[in-house]
Amino acid sequence: MKEKMDFAEEYLGYVFIDGECYTVDAVASLEIGDGSDACFTPYIETRSYLEYDVTQGYTDPVTAVSRKSNNYYVKNVSAYGGANDFGYWGDNAAHTMQATLEKGIELDGGTKNIADYAYSYRTGSFTAGYVNHYQPCLTNATTKSLMANAMKELIKTKYASGVRYYTLTQEDSTDNSGYCTCNNCKAAQSTYGGQSGVTLKFMNDLVALIDSDAAFAAQYPDYKLYTYAYNYSFAYPTVSNTVIKACDKVAVMICPSASNYMKDLFNSANSEAKTALEGWHNYCEDLMIWMYDANFTNYVEYQPTLTGVIADNVYKMKQLGTLKMTWNEITDMFYDHFF
Repeated sequence: MKEKMDFAEEYLGYVFIDGECYTVDAVASLEIGDGSDACFTPYIETRSYLEYDVTQGYTDPVTAVSRKSNNYYVKNVSAYGGANDFGYWGDNAAHTMQATLEKGIELDGGTKNIADYAYSYRTGSFTAGYVNHYQPCLTNATTKSLMANAMKELIKTKYASGVRYYTLTQEDSTDNSGYCTCNNCKAAQSTYGGQSGVTLKFMNDLVALIDSDAAFAAQYPDYKLYTYAYNYSFAYPTVSNTVIKACDKVAVMICPSASNYMKDLFNSANSEAKTALEGWHNYCEDLMIWMYDANFTNYVEYQPTLTGVIADNVYKMKQLGTLKMTWNEITDMFYDHFF
């Protein structure tokens, strides 16, 4: 579908903002001459918009596809030319480690007490107060087993439809900054260079558990698990990548939420984001980026990022190898022409 949008833009003067605001040049006829065949290779492999009025819960797939989105936040987009879909437990706003652990307990028969494996960062214990304010303990062997089985079931369910990326993120329903601080997790932080290193070790362990089933690994050879570098795991590990590095089946989405989006993410004004973006490439071969440049009070009020900053971000991140991007943005008609 994306190539059809490019064709309409080039030959018909098509400019799209939303379903009620677009233009097409009036032409009596259109002749495509010999030698006009075109092959389009997307500059960005996966392109998604977290834009609540046309995606989560209110999806207009035609609008989304007209913006060249090809990812899971857009419901039903696969009916309009295919999508790079993601697999996850929970709804599309809560594809979390919480939901994955809860699914693992359900698949195990539902007899285990989630409070034994979920650390409440509000109460500082495993025994109470975990609901909506907890994270799975990432060093607990049973936690890993339960969540690996949940991801295996998810892969079996989604793989045949072309899904290759399966997500479990460490945020909870309150977009928290808490994580397990049991003695084992504290020790792991020291070994693996902070909570981002603990998270990478956990993700690697899930892959190892999944692939320990040789028949499963042979049947589903090219799946990937991905999580976020966000909030407490935004900074890359402080130890060498000879100590911890994502295996080839783990991907990381970098989420520079506290950046100045009037400047590109490699600008000196965004030194923390620049450091993270450049550093994470030493710890993971498959990186994604989440850009926070929306105006949530008025989606169609153009942001300062339209003054070439988005183009700079895309170009520089492509140079680093980041090919999958999610925007909190609506104003696509301008930056579609940048790349």
